[in-house]
Amino acid sequence: VKPKDTDKSMPPAKRSNTALIALNVIGGLVILALVGLMWQQDKSRGPAQITQTPAPSPGLVADDEAAVEEGQRAFLQGDYERARAILSPLAAAGNATAQNNFGVMYAKGRGVPQDAAEAVRWFRKAAEQGNALGQTLLGVMYTKGQGVAKNEAEAVRWYRKAAEQGDADGQTLLGQMYAKGQGVAKNEAEAVRWYRKAAEQGDATGQNLLGEMYQQGLGVAKDYTAAERWYRNAAIQGDAPGQRNLGIMFMGGLGVVKDNAEAERWYRKAAEQGDADAKAALQRLGK
Repeated sequence: VKPKDTDKSMPPAKRSNTALIALNVIGGLVILALVGLMWQQDKSRGPAQITQTPAPSPGLVADDEAAVEEGQRAFLQGDYERARAILSPLAAAGNATAQNNFGVMYAKGRGVPQDAAEAVRWFRKAAEQGNALGQTLLGVMYTKGQGVAKNEAEAVRWYRKAAEQGDADGQTLLGQMYAKGQGVAKNEAEAVRWYRKAAEQGDATGQNLLGEMYQQGLGVAKDYTAAERWYRNAAIQGDAPGQRNLGIMFMGGLGVVKDNAEAERWYRKAAEQGDADAKAALQRLGK
């Protein structure tokens, strides 16, 4: 009996809706770190002009989450000026969620001039309050050298702070730094440890990366059955690399009975999301 992709043996990662803008705009922090931050200076605009941050309105409290959510909704609806008007004073008042979201607005140039250094400034404000998402975002900026001098050791420091709070994105990114030996001594077993923490929270990227470690026997004994299981957990959440890797397992009969039709099905799911390797695999199959 072929396993179905509705088999959700691991729960999807839970996200607080207070991180709504950051996660929707960035589209997954781990993917962000791999392919480059969304910040790219638009040369046609010329140098970015810093917009004055308004002072907190009288009576505004820093933990006004209802207002933050209102600002997030405005952003997601494309009303960037309203989002700025709501989130900017909240950020200035010290609300860490608003600071993260305001930083993303600067990184994207939505409602404010695009300015990576300003994005870093706001991410740092949230991070220094102990906000895990802010710590992860600041770590990404250091990893990519966006708005701040590239410093992988500093990135590791911020990822670790987030990871130790249980932030799945921070855990996955810290695992990647250990796997690649960036900003820290290469340690594949330590990479596996952090990938596993994220994977067990239901983080699809962590699940896929943990599967790769099992498949290749890096930092853990090679185990195709475990690799297939983690790939499947990622794949059923819609993770394209997980879907492609699951297709590879079916194509090679690794941890599962060889099944070209099932391999094609998973390759196609990944290809439909734009995965280039999955598209190439389908071409090799003549599909």
